[in-house]
Amino acid sequence: ELITKRSTTEISRLTSLNEISAHDYNLSASLYFRPQVKKTDLKQLIMKQKELEEKLHSLQYAFQHKLTSLNL
Repeated sequence: ELITKRSTTEISRLTSLNEISAHDYNLSASLYFRPQVKKTDLKQLIMKQKELEEKLHSLQYAFQHKLTSLNL
């Protein structure tokens, strides 16, 4: 589909012969496009980590409670 539609995406794009020639016919993808890196705010990452840690703690507690109720 990427080839037939010739659309530009994060992983493909149509390039001209002049551009390919300018790169000495080197077809290395890194010469023609760079993937965009999504930057996330450190505070958001810390909040997400705390949220996941709380969820993990809750799941561990529930799991331990289930094991205890089974007399294992």
